[in-house]
Amino acid sequence: MSVIVKDPLDNTYKLYLKGADSVVKARLDVRLEQTFLRKVDKYVDEFSKAGLRTLLVAMRVLEQSEVESFRASLNEIASLPGRDAAMTALAEQLEKNLTLLGATAVEDRLQDEVPETIADLLKANVKFWMLTGDKLETAENVARSCRLVQADMSLLTLRHRDASDGRAKLDQHAEVVRICVEQGRKKAYLIEGEALGVIFADPVLTTSFLEVASSCEAVVCCRVTPKQKAEVVRQVKTRYKKVTLAIGDGANDVNMIQEANIGIGIFGNEGVRAASSADFALPNFKGLWRLLLVHGRWSYVRIGEMILYFFYKNMAFTIPQFYYSFYCAFSGQTVFDDWYLSFYNMFFTSLPLVIRAVFEQDVNYKERPRGTDPRVRSKTLVERLPLKRSVYRLYYIGQENRIFNQKNFLSWVIQGLLHGAFIYFGSTYIFQTVILTRDGYNGDMWVYSITLYTCVVLVVSLKLALHTKYWTTMSLASFVVTIGFYYVYTWFANYVPFFWVYRSSEMLHSSIHFYATIVLLVGGIYVFELAFLVLRRELFTTTLDFFRHLVSRKLADNETLFTQMIEMRKPSPKGTPVTPRLETYGRL
Repeated sequence: MSVIVKDPLDNTYKLYLKGADSVVKARLDVRLEQTFLRKVDKYVDEFSKAGLRTLLVAMRVLEQSEVESFRASLNEIASLPGRDAAMTALAEQLEKNLTLLGATAVEDRLQDEVPETIADLLKANVKFWMLTGDKLETAENVARSCRLVQADMSLLTLRHRDASDGRAKLDQHAEVVRICVEQGRKKAYLIEGEALGVIFADPVLTTSFLEVASSCEAVVCCRVTPKQKAEVVRQVKTRYKKVTLAIGDGANDVNMIQEANIGIGIFGNEGVRAASSADFALPNFKGLWRLLLVHGRWSYVRIGEMILYFFYKNMAFTIPQFYYSFYCAFSGQTVFDDWYLSFYNMFFTSLPLVIRAVFEQDVNYKERPRGTDPRVRSKTLVERLPLKRSVYRLYYIGQENRIFNQKNFLSWVIQGLLHGAFIYFGSTYIFQTVILTRDGYNGDMWVYSITLYTCVVLVVSLKLALHTKYWTTMSLASFVVTIGFYYVYTWFANYVPFFWVYRSSEMLHSSIHFYATIVLLVGGIYVFELAFLVLRRELFTTTLDFFRHLVSRKLADNETLFTQMIEMRKPSPKGTPVTPRLETYGRL
């Protein structure tokens, strides 16, 4: 960054520039003897090794004609299409032949819980790249202090500025990475901005670099410009089709934040430019832990299961209408009243789904403790530390797409087909010969229609209730209100001649066959669903099921026992999870 000032004492114009040592030294006047250069280089190296952030400061006296020419050129390019490139070229004309003034070094202390946050994200198999403008030594020290680069990692460094040397070094690093993978060792990669510029200028080198870097657990790019930060994000996003997240707190991070799929800005001492340009704004870095490992996972679970259930409930609702077309001689007659058709998704099945999609939680590391009175809960949430330290183990659900995948989609659609067919043929068989009234009259088709419709609404509601893991007063009330509203509506339509079902509900509710049909069909599906869920949980226990079991048994508060049992769930050398014996603590 540079600034032009006018000295009030002698009316001379002076250009002051601050920046990275590699940038400033390239702009120094080689004709002059830079008195402080050697000593400044020594101090900068010492400061960098100590983890301090360093900058060099230089200046130059400008002639009056240079300033006027710069001002005129600046006005000319103000409206040009390529304004940014022209501004860069114009600045290059002034930022040369500088005299070194000195260096600055400041301590940029890490925020609270930064190492713990990065450690958990790495354990959750999240690839972490650090892009910074610091010197390589400073960047390495910061990466070690925040546990991004760990002591047991093999460290690879690339700082060559020549394309041929860089190609040879990349080939050497690729071989080292291959050996580390065979031996099961972790890798960390450090690369300077100048080397990165050479690599991105050559597509072959770019591919080689990304292959090596993507195999490393940690990557640190130092002395990079804002444009290079955005380019790194763009290359990873486009070449590997990965979801990228960029987080920063300064104006130089804006390009990177806007380029990533998800941009996060941190409110800090460097202003609010990053936060204003981001999708999410956080007060500190540790908020990333909860945003990803808790709310990010919950969001995936909620949206994935909501979409699957939406297809299921509409399939169960549509199949009876499809089969009825064969029984009505393809006349176009619908089995349901028009208003019943309209209200199915609008009122009768929507509210519980919306409430669940907003409030559903599979595992929460916080709870409201009970006081001396077991009926009274505290209003303050308390963290269960053993459970919090293991929450990262559940992040695989979204990474491996365990919920919204082709297998689950087909499973839910087939269940909708089967449930709809079972309800339709069961109701049809019963109402073909049943006598509803004491006078010996059969019901009309709308009596049959309401029975069929009621079974569908109750089955899809029970299905949603069985798969709800987090019950609140609001979720319970949504089911009660929805079913209650449906019941009120059936009686309202019964007394309004406008509806096709006029006087049908009165006859229907006076017959025991209506209630027996609901108990038989809805109860049969409910028992089958319940048995299926229990068998799946017992025979194909997932890590999530295991976590929920430990939490329900109040074992999550015993750190030693909880950690021991979770460790037993780690995959064996053959890749099969080892399930601990749970007879002592109760079956799943």
